[in-house]
Amino acid sequence: MATSRLAVDELKTLVLLAQNGDRGAFGKLYENFWPTVYAISFRWLRNHSQAEDLCQCVFVQVMNKLTQLQNPSRFPGWIDKIIKRMALNHLQRHQRHISLEETVDLSLLSSEQSPLAALIKEEDAAAVRREAVKLGALHWKTVEDFYLRGLTIKQMARGGTSGRIPIGTVKRRLYTARRRLERRLSALAQQ
Repeated sequence: MATSRLAVDELKTLVLLAQNGDRGAFGKLYENFWPTVYAISFRWLRNHSQAEDLCQCVFVQVMNKLTQLQNPSRFPGWIDKIIKRMALNHLQRHQRHISLEETVDLSLLSSEQSPLAALIKEEDAAAVRREAVKLGALHWKTVEDFYLRGLTIKQMARGGTSGRIPIGTVKRRLYTARRRLERRLSALAQQ
């Protein structure tokens, strides 16, 4: 399958045509977005057959709800939200725990990053940053030091931006920040 290489104008045109019932246009959207939808589905479910099933369900949902999309240029983000919502629903039905790393890790989208994958990665990174900042100064600093500055827990304890603190305190702060951020991101994905 081809990765999504649609230009913005071409994407808008295909979405508009598909919204008006053009099956060929919807088929082109399917062909271009299927690889990324599959990659995101697999990232969430970690099972090939379940990811394929989810892809089919996502495209059925897209076909049924496409007329509700008001801005065709927002199609990549819109379909991403559908995938995440449906994956979360699947996981909740099957009682699988979702870790923060699975929620944020987008490296499986493709080895050659398609424009869609880059756009989704930017949107997700922006959402993570927005939600992390809302954690409060102490937890935001911990997340920032560990994930953005790349400091180890030992470096953070020895005097990262928070000053000298016990390793156990750094671990607890990081654990608490991850859990709070995970809850915020899960709530966002369900919207």
